[in-house]
Amino acid sequence: MGAKVGTGNRVIQSGYSQAPTGVSGTTYPWGDASGPWYIETQKMDISYVRVPNYILASEGLGLSSVSTTYNILDTHLLCVVDAYVSRASSTDFYTTSSYQQNQKFLVNNVSSDSYGNNYGTMDASNLGCGGDIYTASTHFKRVQLATIPWVNPAFLGASSFQGTNFVLAGGDNGIPEVDTSSNQAAEMWDMKRSSRANVAGSFLPGPETNMTVGGPQPAQTLDTLNVVDQPVYTMMGPYDPNQETYFHITQAIDQLGTKVATETLATTPPVTGAGNGPYTYNWMGFNAGLAFYDINLHDYT
Repeated sequence: MGAKVGTGNRVIQSGYSQAPTGVSGTTYPWGDASGPWYIETQKMDISYVRVPNYILASEGLGLSSVSTTYNILDTHLLCVVDAYVSRASSTDFYTTSSYQQNQKFLVNNVSSDSYGNNYGTMDASNLGCGGDIYTASTHFKRVQLATIPWVNPAFLGASSFQGTNFVLAGGDNGIPEVDTSSNQAAEMWDMKRSSRANVAGSFLPGPETNMTVGGPQPAQTLDTLNVVDQPVYTMMGPYDPNQETYFHITQAIDQLGTKVATETLATTPPVTGAGNGPYTYNWMGFNAGLAFYDINLHDYT
């Protein structure tokens, strides 16, 4: 299992079933080198893009010209989350009685949006217009199996998950219809589709009116899809990188980790119809994750 690399105290790099020569039967004051051990790993990687939530401010309609002005209400993140949790027993050989390293993250950000607009220099306190947050140090915990009394075979195994905090939806007769035929992550960088437009009642066409959760919607079809999302890291007004802080970044990571743990993200593509519908997040596909994921293992020091 790749997560074992870097523990710093292995007798030899080997698979679980491969016994290192000359170590079998070795004992230490704390016990046998072969355990048995309980080994736990966890990681989460996030791809994200910041998109606007805007509203019609004014419009002019005449015979010689047409003008429309919008105001940015806020910007927020659309995210694709990949999470992995493993809990295993092992009789591999180690020279220490236990070992643990916490889960740490690094950010790769970009300063330009999908239309080429640049928002200035980004640093460690910025997520910017988009990018990736990835696990630079995988959570790893190894203790003697006997010290974990609650462990039983039902708790052991490995699980991975990919999900999003958004789906694409259209609808006819005011009933939202979620696109379950394609991977919504492919549309994330299309700002015209992924932005949220609050323009009901204007003369703009239906495709510009965003689908939301909570009630009847303007008629749309699946070829004019827009985003329904659970916003993460909302910043009020037009995007300004000077408003970002390192603390807000850690909050966003923990918020997404919580959505993984509470199983309130959408799979890619989404699976709909759970719970009461059609105007609930659960019904629209936000019903998946990894229950064993633990944000308390995140380390921001």
